[in-house]
Amino acid sequence: MSAPIFLASGNRMKRVMWKGPGGTWGDLAALHKKAFYLDENREVPLELELTQRSFMLRDPEYGVAYEGFALHLVKEGSVVEIRDCVLEAEAEAAAAEARAIQASLAVGPDEYFVVDARPVAGRGERAPSEFSESDVSDVSGDNMSEDEGGEKRSRGARRRRDARDVALQSATPSSLLDLEENPITEEEQKAALEWAKRVLDYRRRAFTLKQRTWQFLDEPSSSPYATAFTFVMLSIIVFSTFTFCIETLPQYYQHETVYSDKFFVMEAVCISFFTAELIARLCATPDLRNYFYDRMNVVDVVAVAPFYLELALADAQIPGLSVFRVVRLVRVFRLFKVSRGSLTIFAETMTRSAKPLYMLVFFTGIATIILSSLVYYAERGEWNETLGMWMRPNVWYCEVLVPADVGPAVKDPLTYTLDSGLNEPCVWIDPDTYGVEYPSLDYPSEAMFRCPFAFEKDADKCVKTYEQSPFDSIPTSFWWCLVTMTTVGYGDVVPTQAFGQVIGGVVMIFGIVVIALPITVIGSNFATIYKSHVTAETLTAEEREQQEEADDELSDFEDDEQEVAPRNDDAL
Repeated sequence: MSAPIFLASGNRMKRVMWKGPGGTWGDLAALHKKAFYLDENREVPLELELTQRSFMLRDPEYGVAYEGFALHLVKEGSVVEIRDCVLEAEAEAAAAEARAIQASLAVGPDEYFVVDARPVAGRGERAPSEFSESDVSDVSGDNMSEDEGGEKRSRGARRRRDARDVALQSATPSSLLDLEENPITEEEQKAALEWAKRVLDYRRRAFTLKQRTWQFLDEPSSSPYATAFTFVMLSIIVFSTFTFCIETLPQYYQHETVYSDKFFVMEAVCISFFTAELIARLCATPDLRNYFYDRMNVVDVVAVAPFYLELALADAQIPGLSVFRVVRLVRVFRLFKVSRGSLTIFAETMTRSAKPLYMLVFFTGIATIILSSLVYYAERGEWNETLGMWMRPNVWYCEVLVPADVGPAVKDPLTYTLDSGLNEPCVWIDPDTYGVEYPSLDYPSEAMFRCPFAFEKDADKCVKTYEQSPFDSIPTSFWWCLVTMTTVGYGDVVPTQAFGQVIGGVVMIFGIVVIALPITVIGSNFATIYKSHVTAETLTAEEREQQEEADDELSDFEDDEQEVAPRNDDAL
């Protein structure tokens, strides 16, 4: 089972998923390269060679990292340190830049490392402000030979060591005194930092066309053009979904595919855009092997596949082929790519609320079974052997006399009706039977009806009627129980008997209590997670920079410079 661990290299740390007992050293190296290089659209350096001795496991009890550990000791939460010469060089360059800034701001002790941007009098070394382009390694070295590459890497390592030695030598009392009398200007400091970055090779590698294409497609915030492209693709998704819904209207619906139909043409144009984007993503992805492990990438394929499948099988006359059209709607899920923050908040909320959700499902399931059984026995009614179904009492039809002073003076069965107030209407009693059954009735000024009542008004003059019971089984009663417990109450199925209505009241109260308690916990978790995300987003860039500088200063002052320098020499 996979478990989260932490990989540390240079001055950086990342969280990755470790395979567990089945992992190998190769898997550990692959995780390092993916986390620190591929995920950041950086090429893996040629000089990066990771062996078993490159990995150290930090002891959870003593905090000491050691070599030669067994892989089964890597467990959830373990910290593995990697000796990566490239990342350590970048960390050293970042530390040099931070110390130079501290020097210009007079932060730290006098003997702390500073960068002098002016030529040093009486010395033969070239000052940082006098750098030349010969000190800069060629950025376009991707096409060099292996010998040239190895030679340039050797020269780069030597330049980094020489730059560090010169920088340490510059921190003498005389140079510090000179800095106090003649402070470094902002232009000189900027030139010095630029020189340090070039000499120490501290820069991001130039992106290749493939990397720039992937960044353009996958990171909307990388450039204004990428943002505009993402907006256009989302507009096409919304337009395609809208046309898919509109074409199902009866006045536009085409049962068979008609290539000249306007909706087919619009769908084909949208699919062409989706297909072009999918091909570009497949060509530009930095990790084609694991590309389809991302669910959003699978959505891209599923969104266009039904269209081409329908075209290929258009003449095959396969029944139900049009059902594949609904699969195109999965492209709507691509909208989550833009609002991944919302999806992340929802996923974290559901993860943190797993136990309340389990309680909600458990108690709801138990209550549904028990209460559905009770309402079944209360509402099923009587078994009709002839029809083979459960019949429950519906209404009572009772005789009602309409006197002469109600309604028209002449009551005609064809024009006069009597409203019952229920769904079932009042029914005329045949006037031809009045002379036998109702001899005292003065027809046509008076009339006799049979009207429905929800209760038995008169046992001698009322007839009970039955209807098929909607609670004819316990599984059928599940629907009513769930709808009532969730306080939705569609009203399509209702209990009509006294005991069934009592059970209905119990279900309503139980639903409010059982569902409201877990929902409160879930809402509280959502509010907490949402607040943390909003706080992180509203943190200004200046505050982030100040926080990072404070962390760097704390880390630098805790380390002894005399002990750090030999270790960095070995790393380079």
